[in-house]
Amino acid sequence: MALFDSGTPLANVALSDTFNTWRVRTNQINTQAAGLASNNTFTGTNNIFNGSLQATTANFTTLQADAIDFDGDLTVDNVTANTLAGTISTASQTNITALGTLTDLTVTNPIAGSVTGTAASATTAGTVTTAAQGNITSVGTLTGLTVDGQFDLKELSETVVDLGSTGTAKNIDLTQGTVFKASLTGNCTFTIQNPNTVSSFILVLTNDSSSGRSVAWSGGTFRYPGGSVSRSTGSNDVDIWFVTTCDGGSTYYVAIPMTDLS
Repeated sequence: MALFDSGTPLANVALSDTFNTWRVRTNQINTQAAGLASNNTFTGTNNIFNGSLQATTANFTTLQADAIDFDGDLTVDNVTANTLAGTISTASQTNITALGTLTDLTVTNPIAGSVTGTAASATTAGTVTTAAQGNITSVGTLTGLTVDGQFDLKELSETVVDLGSTGTAKNIDLTQGTVFKASLTGNCTFTIQNPNTVSSFILVLTNDSSSGRSVAWSGGTFRYPGGSVSRSTGSNDVDIWFVTTCDGGSTYYVAIPMTDLS
């Protein structure tokens, strides 16, 4: 193998030499054999390697290249690069502290350990399994949540839907919430909409200044304790209704556990 300085050969170095050090500034090394002996150290800047670089052990303090192909293992203490393409396989990496900005990450096996940070405007597909997570304070807006095991709920904040004045007809849409309130201003028929297979809700119903108004229900078959319920009809009386279904709204069970709360 020959070393060139501005096109002039400097010296010939045997490929079999061990622990040779070539210090070349802006020079070119043209390899003429299949590989280099192990434990050679290359130093310098702007070196160009044409051909195959093969060594059992190669030590580089700095390695810069447009493209590097390794058929075997590459062990490094630190890698700084703009782009790493292809598949990167590593053993357990306990010291990875940052990955920069990931535009996409596909994980085929479980992630063991802790994941800390914020996932903003992201979509998580598949199954997410975690151990006890005492520090999760928010999961954003969930459109659906299925729990197969025990679900321990420490605190629940429900949305109260104000239906306003009823008039003679009012819809109760169960996608809006589970607690409704309304002012009864006419002989009103309430229609229940969009129940789940199992749905329950509470209606806080306040009479207006007129007494004797009637309440009816629509949207399924309604069953009452003893066949009927007795509600307060006095001016400004408040009743709390409880309604539940177990079959997606075919049948509703209705009770008024609290009446005349004026």
